[in-house]
Amino acid sequence: MIHVLVLLWAPVSFAQNNDSLHYPIHDRYSDVLSSGGRSAFDLNDPSNIKDSVVYDAINRRYTVYEKIGDKYYRVPITYSFDEYWQMRNSQAEEEYFRKRANTTSLLNRGKFTKPKLSLYDNFLTGFLEAVK
Repeated sequence: MIHVLVLLWAPVSFAQNNDSLHYPIHDRYSDVLSSGGRSAFDLNDPSNIKDSVVYDAINRRYTVYEKIGDKYYRVPITYSFDEYWQMRNSQAEEEYFRKRANTTSLLNRGKFTKPKLSLYDNFLTGFLEAVK
């Protein structure tokens, strides 16, 4: 009888609504080009979502589309010529310096070893074989 009373007084833990992730995944609210870097924990877009950039030469504007099949997944976003290329140039610059920093870091850690040169040994071996 004592065991039953203890169970009745124990707080009910399964009734709590604790459905948050330890590392939450957030949806982006902008297009694929202007959204910054993604977290390593975020998943990639599924293969059925197709994104494309279309240039309108008459109006000199770029439009970014994201579709699933023939339906829009997100609202198309339009950029002027200057806005689009300013954004692309800043992304290219960030990527260049990130790659450069990673390469410099690897070189400074000694991950790439210099090959051992043995010109004398190869020359001597080749010379002795030619003399025979």
